[in-house]
Amino acid sequence: MQAQWCPDANRDSPPPSERAAGTALLHKPCLGLLPQNLGRVLLAIPESAIHISQQTRSQLLREPQPYLAVKGRSDRPDFITTVDFLEGITLRSFEGASPTDTVYLVEGPFRCIDDAPLVPREGEYVLAAGSCRSGLADTRLYKWSSGDALADVTAEYLPAPRLSAAEQAALAPDSLRLDLTQLSQAPVLRWSALLKSRYPGATPDDYTPIDMPGGMHTSRQLQGTLHFGYRVWDGAAFEHEPRSESGEPK
Repeated sequence: MQAQWCPDANRDSPPPSERAAGTALLHKPCLGLLPQNLGRVLLAIPESAIHISQQTRSQLLREPQPYLAVKGRSDRPDFITTVDFLEGITLRSFEGASPTDTVYLVEGPFRCIDDAPLVPREGEYVLAAGSCRSGLADTRLYKWSSGDALADVTAEYLPAPRLSAAEQAALAPDSLRLDLTQLSQAPVLRWSALLKSRYPGATPDDYTPIDMPGGMHTSRQLQGTLHFGYRVWDGAAFEHEPRSESGEPK
């Protein structure tokens, strides 16, 4: 890995892209070829999953990209990047005590919406892959197996929270998402979902969330979303830490 350029000071210019601003690259990153471990993961993801050809991904690895080295749970640094492709592809490594413990988060066009005409197209990726023309961002976790194959371990390491009947009734359909905005500061994720709009059919600019349902503490509400606690990487797994009334992990 050889950075072509790194900033003299953090926060000395805006983030390199809108998605970078939303996925934790809040500090001005270095610019250069991606760290080898991130590039290897990006190239190994099956095209049927991410809907971007290997040829396109190979080309991206030959171009300078923004990235940061951040302190994690190992003597080796974690790395985070938002690759400059359409709406951006975010990758973040989570190192463990041993390199075999390392997992990789990838946010990109995993969700094909060709056959979902009612799904809002905001933030969509317009793709050239034959298997999909339009995709939305989703988050996956990957890990190298003992046989040196890349395995999708999302369900094992980061399962979505189970929603109660009251939560399902209060939340907008299909709005459960992972918040990645802390990832340049710490190996921390959190699940959140959008509360239903008080005025169905209103534009996003006019969104007004419904009141917090009874029995749910107000500390779980964050700017129109319902918060499901933090998932904190401890070097081997993502431990669940509920949110305190102050908004921080307990």
